[in-house]
Amino acid sequence: MKEYILAKTADLDTVFNIVQNSIKSTYPKYYPKEVVDFFCNLHSRENILKDIEGESVGILIVEGKCVGTGCHKGNHITRVYVGPEYQGKGYGTYIMDRLEEKIAKKASTAVLDASLPAAHLYSSRGYKTVEHCKYPVENNVILVYEVMEKELTLTRKGKSFIEMKIFQVKPDKLEQFETKIEEMAENQLKCLGCISLKYFKRFYTIDGIKLGEPPRELTKIVKCVKYYSFWEFDTKENYGKAIKAFFDDYNKELQKLLIAPFDINLGDSV
Repeated sequence: MKEYILAKTADLDTVFNIVQNSIKSTYPKYYPKEVVDFFCNLHSRENILKDIEGESVGILIVEGKCVGTGCHKGNHITRVYVGPEYQGKGYGTYIMDRLEEKIAKKASTAVLDASLPAAHLYSSRGYKTVEHCKYPVENNVILVYEVMEKELTLTRKGKSFIEMKIFQVKPDKLEQFETKIEEMAENQLKCLGCISLKYFKRFYTIDGIKLGEPPRELTKIVKCVKYYSFWEFDTKENYGKAIKAFFDDYNKELQKLLIAPFDINLGDSV
């Protein structure tokens, strides 16, 4: 389970360690020591605390552990880091999705300063370089970075593109299907532009009960058990790329578990 929540002062040490460890493990591959030291000083304990107190820092919790952090002030995204041991799992993308969602409620663009290690990630998300910048640090070393910007017009309108799948699973394949869900969901959440994903099993009904009472559990399986998924994206273009990958990776395997091909319903949020 993933949850991106507002950081509290009690999270200061955790956020500080994630940021510092990420800088020290990654930045030396791209920058000289003076630049690495500059970033470590920039993201000091004091500066992080100030941002936490200003309610601009978020943390990503996965299975009860804090794995990454992000920050934004207005429409300016800063300090997006994932702990070195958790990198490569799509967590940075997930944090960026949440930050852009929040910004899109009040602004039409998101802006950030891109370091060399992160520039490719931001470019793949649709950010465009608007300025090449240089900043002097110690020993006459020059830090080079890019100011990048992304249009958020589509998401600012409050619209998202939504898919709902219906799976009719064979009664003797339920355990295999639920195992497959775990594998699919992990990869689906990493897709560019993915906002959210939920799976659920239809195992209750309100038929035969009085309204206001708890739903009644289904006790008899006739032909199949129905599972549903809700997959939300920022744009239909990103969804198009994601569903192609889904079919390529899973369609053949899924058909062995279903009594019929799964249904797909598509539309915009309202």
